Amino acid sequence: MAVNHYQGARAALYDPSLPAMLRRLAQSHPGRPILRRQEGTAWRAIAWADLAARVEEATLATRMVGLGAGQVGCLLSAARVECVEAEFGLLSLGAIVAAIDPAAAAARVGAMLRITGATLIFVEDALQLGKVLAVRETCPALRRIVVFDAASVETLDDPMCQSFEDFMTMGAEQARFLPGLWPAFVAARGPEETALLVDAGWSGTAPQLAMLSHRAVLSQAAQCALMLGQKASDTRLAMAPLSDMVEHVQGLFQSLVSETETWFAADPSRALSAVRPSVLVASSGRWAGLLAQTRATEEGGGWLRRAWRRGLARLTGQGLAGLRLAVVGDPLPVPEIVRDAALRGVALHQLVGPPAAAGVLAWAAP
Repeated sequence: MAVNHYQGARAALYDPSLPAMLRRLAQSHPGRPILRRQEGTAWRAIAWADLAARVEEATLATRMVGLGAGQVGCLLSAARVECVEAEFGLLSLGAIVAAIDPAAAAARVGAMLRITGATLIFVEDALQLGKVLAVRETCPALRRIVVFDAASVETLDDPMCQSFEDFMTMGAEQARFLPGLWPAFVAARGPEETALLVDAGWSGTAPQLAMLSHRAVLSQAAQCALMLGQKASDTRLAMAPLSDMVEHVQGLFQSLVSETETWFAADPSRALSAVRPSVLVASSGRWAGLLAQTRATEEGGGWLRRAWRRGLARLTGQGLAGLRLAVVGDPLPVPEIVRDAALRGVALHQLVGPPAAAGVLAWAAP
């Protein structure tokens, strides 16, 4: 029997929520890998069932620290598997996820925490923890800080702070005693509930936020996956933190609904030859930095034009023959780049919809 590679993306259009999509796929394909984590020079596969079990633990741990439906939890981290686990734990409870740019200064982190009223934040390491500790006195709603890489912190004796390992252990204990609780939380989620708070830019010192519902995210991710032909046999390398909405929606969620494996590397730009992805997603700025050595000080935008020209040539000659889909966020490349891309068998499309427009480079099969 022929395999329908697009079945997952179509089915996601009927899922009532993002956690419901995850649970459905964990039940139908429990042993199929969906994420991979770099551990030294090796890559550890994480199957749908493994991810669901971790999300269940994250959900119950989040509940234990007092977060509930309609409240906000933040992520302040580079792309990591733990971000996916923490995010779906929040979403399963009906909480709202706001991802903060890990490159942001402490003042901007504080502004995001205050305007969202976040009560819980997941931070990557000692650097990000320091930013939050520097502003927490100005964030009265904040109650808990969870650190993914606790080994990077000299000590975690602050009563507000907790390692992600301890956080998940707390959730695992709850899951053993209350095995039906996570499915009940997932079943309670509805399509019109807010899933994400999107940083749509800054006005002075205040972030401008947009709300995306579960339906909006699932619809965009599934429709784009179907339009582009992204499928379960594809492999994607995570290139940016979830604060980059191109990465968040066109990257992570689009890959989940299409059952595309996402690989998380310590340094994505150095992992390209090892992963050999068929799908890459990044903003224009990240693509420019990835594809070529550029001089941003040059005037007139010429550096971006030259970067794309050199980058397209370098990618096709770099042994990444498997690359077939590449998503680039606004601003879209200039016409000269589109023509250069066409000469190399690359078609450029534009997708318009929340959270932003995106361009898609589709590498023709060799």
